[in-house]
Amino acid sequence: MIALRTTNLVAHSSKLLKNQYIFPRLVKYYAIPSSQIPDSCSRIRERIWTVPNALTITRIFTSPVISYAIIQDHWGIALSLLAVSGATDALDGWLARRWQQQSALGSLLDPLGDKLLVGILAGSLFWKGLIPSWLLLIFISRDAILILVSGALRWKQLRSAFFELRPSEIIQPSLLSKVNTCLQIGTIAVGVAAGAGLLPNSMMDYQTALQYLAASTTILSGLGYIRPILQLVKKR
Repeated sequence: MIALRTTNLVAHSSKLLKNQYIFPRLVKYYAIPSSQIPDSCSRIRERIWTVPNALTITRIFTSPVISYAIIQDHWGIALSLLAVSGATDALDGWLARRWQQQSALGSLLDPLGDKLLVGILAGSLFWKGLIPSWLLLIFISRDAILILVSGALRWKQLRSAFFELRPSEIIQPSLLSKVNTCLQIGTIAVGVAAGAGLLPNSMMDYQTALQYLAASTTILSGLGYIRPILQLVKKR
């Protein structure tokens, strides 16, 4: 059955080339494993320079700038750029769905941008003594493990096509993981606000509570990926 569906995709490859959005939707509709997709179809060129991807790339390059602003005590700049990064994080996914500009590149860059933002800024806030070392360790360890595991699974599936913009079976983020990302960014924002002197002493206990909450969801969301990872490994 899968062979028949794959044959139909190849037969209509000329039509697929005219619209980059048809191919991934047909693959998902017919439930064709990406390992069964022939190169003639899977290498269909997709649009890279889309507005959602541009917003994500902007967020990635903004992270070290915010980090430098924190280290140099330019708190106004840090807060402003952090607000812009948070806005692009919410906007890029919405625009991709709204304008039907989902892409393999975007599916890789968006979570990478979040992890870089949290990791780099958490390191800067630790350097300034605004978050504890254990929180930084939890944030970085969980994201580093996910990146390594995702990369290993992609390499196991695609091998020589690892660096090509080809679809692969990825670990889908859970609701808890999305909540955790919001809590992590919120913890970063509160830390920057504290460094800027905008957080009154009466709110320090709430900052500590937020840190513990973000740490808890980071650990729990990381553990929640164990089952889908094992399922992908078994499929290999």
